Amino acid sequence: MTADNTVISNKRSGEATAIAKDLIKEFEGLRLTQYKCSGGMPTIGYGHVIRKNEQVASPVTEAQAEALLDQDVKIVQAALRCYCHVPLTPFQEAALISFIFNLGAGAFQSSTLRQKLNRSEYILAADEFPKWVHAGGRKLHGLVRRRAVERNLFLTEVEPETTRLVQRKGYSSSPVFGIIAVVKTLCHKLGVHIT
Repeated sequence: MTADNTVISNKRSGEATAIAKDLIKEFEGLRLTQYKCSGGMPTIGYGHVIRKNEQVASPVTEAQAEALLDQDVKIVQAALRCYCHVPLTPFQEAALISFIFNLGAGAFQSSTLRQKLNRSEYILAADEFPKWVHAGGRKLHGLVRRRAVERNLFLTEVEPETTRLVQRKGYSSSPVFGIIAVVKTLCHKLGVHIT
């Protein structure tokens, strides 16, 4: 990708990063001691998967968990830039960061979601989110909720009805503040129930 067709500008990417981090924190929660995630991987903080040969002391402080999240989000953003070759809104980027953070870059790279996205089939790509709701061979309610929120966030600036709702809530110029409340409102309006 050349400088003249950069997918996401720095300012807009900063907005997307803040939204994505809020979304990740909402769904992952903060756990200061090591635990096994639903996929059976050792995890700590805001869903940081402890890699083989990685040394992470347990417990971590909230500041350490935040630093791990920042590190993980940067890795996810690099993968997104590598595999996504179409323009994205901050909401779309945030949804994809949350998605890749949860599933991994490899799953995103081989996904039909990415293929449709790179053909600029944004609505069809959004319809792929709900297919990614299984972990350990089981359909998980938490993943159903997460994918619904990610899908609706992804479509926020694509579907006119949701765009008007976001603008009425006052988030059109700075979508970072209160994004979880907006996403929950969007989900409710669209008939997706989250708790």
